[in-house]
Amino acid sequence: LRKGIRVATVPASRSGEALAALKPLFPDFAAASSVLETGLENLNLIVHPAMVLPNVGAMERAKLDGKKFGFYQEGVVPSAGVLGDALDAERKLVCEAYGVEHTPMAKAIEQYYGFRSDTFYEAMQNPVYKSFPPFQPDIWREWEAVDLPYAIVPCVQLAEQAGIAAPLHRGFAEILGVLLGVDPWRCGPSLADMDLQGTPEAVKKRVLGLC
Repeated sequence: LRKGIRVATVPASRSGEALAALKPLFPDFAAASSVLETGLENLNLIVHPAMVLPNVGAMERAKLDGKKFGFYQEGVVPSAGVLGDALDAERKLVCEAYGVEHTPMAKAIEQYYGFRSDTFYEAMQNPVYKSFPPFQPDIWREWEAVDLPYAIVPCVQLAEQAGIAAPLHRGFAEILGVLLGVDPWRCGPSLADMDLQGTPEAVKKRVLGLC
């Protein structure tokens, strides 16, 4: 269903080799500029936390009542849209610092599914998302157990080492850490582990294979 997926390798100079192997199975795949793009442009970084936080109470009540929860139906509420747009604006600054062309969430939905909109809340009305079945109400714990260490925390750390404040992403990391019972800053790989530590220019050169 999704079109325009981009992939990258480490270093990015090997992306062509990877695409040659992948395209027979996934002909719509294209090369991203680097793993900085595939990481910072991954929609889960924005969609999941913005949707989860306003709906935690409703999802927990559904679980207590033995019911499933329509995450992409009844969970699409205006406050999720407000949070989504604010997180997206913060992400844009991080993308710019590392030379990644930022794609607003609504534009990404248009590229992937052909649904045009202008805001996060409008984009969440797309028919593909609406077609998803109700989920077990604690599915958000599984999603955020992955998003927290591999998307949200690295975004905060990339921002802060570039001298950019990311208070919303940092706040989400702290809140989700409490809800999941983990230390958000120690539950996943560090920037050093991922070879992403340093100035933005140095990091860009490494992921591109220029040094």
